[in-house]
Amino acid sequence: LRDRFPGEEEQRAIYRQQLSHFANKPVVMRTLDIGADKDLPYFSIEEENSALGWRGLRFTLDHPEIFSSQIRAMLKASIGLNNLHILLPMVTSVSEVEEVLYLLERDWVAVQEEEQVKITKPKIGIMVEVPSVLLQIDEFADLVDFFSVGSNDLTQYLLAVDRNNPRVANVYSHFHPSVLRALYRLVGECRKYNKPISICGEMAGDPLSAVLLMAMGFNTLSMSSSNILRVRKAICHTPFSDAEQLLEEVLRMNNPLVVKSWLEHYFKTHGLTDMVKSSRLVV
Repeated sequence: LRDRFPGEEEQRAIYRQQLSHFANKPVVMRTLDIGADKDLPYFSIEEENSALGWRGLRFTLDHPEIFSSQIRAMLKASIGLNNLHILLPMVTSVSEVEEVLYLLERDWVAVQEEEQVKITKPKIGIMVEVPSVLLQIDEFADLVDFFSVGSNDLTQYLLAVDRNNPRVANVYSHFHPSVLRALYRLVGECRKYNKPISICGEMAGDPLSAVLLMAMGFNTLSMSSSNILRVRKAICHTPFSDAEQLLEEVLRMNNPLVVKSWLEHYFKTHGLTDMVKSSRLVV
């Protein structure tokens, strides 16, 4: 909505408004997440393969001044509210998180000195979007407080499918057995290290897959507001024992079309036909 990067004070005012509205609940704010399909009109990034390029945390670590401005604004906005959580997008390696934690510590100390006030250090989480993170949960768990799956990108990278390319759109499916099994194992790893795990993206907003995510043990489903009522209805009308049974069954399947059909059959036989009509295999 702007023609330039917003300044620290502009950001502080916006963040303060959001944190104040939900003063008694945690508010998760993602650091700047641009690149690929997320464009800024005033900062064009042109690459041959933007999905694998300069995006998310990779961009902000190359521009620490932009990152610092946002972090300082977040910290100032959280004074007296103590409900700020910070989420890092497009994490690939442990070294990236270590670098971010150093920058966060530096800004946290500086802002407290400037404002002459004690600021509660925010909880830090990372997005699980890149498959490499799945294999290092134990090491990331030593550094961060929570995990959040970005289901759209994780599915894209696990299946090597550009989700914005219509030629291969039929290959992209969050019902793919590899996606479901990866998420199931991820939740188990997070439980082992006592770390909360949430998930966002189309998968969280699809009533069919939301029931599976509930059975897996995800603590939070994050979705667009237009999907909340549908997902709530699906969850409230599906006994947890049924959801667990469905999950056990689909984890043994090897075809995303069969997985989706099996879930649709359950919903139809339990009077939730409207959930099936609005569910999509390809997103």
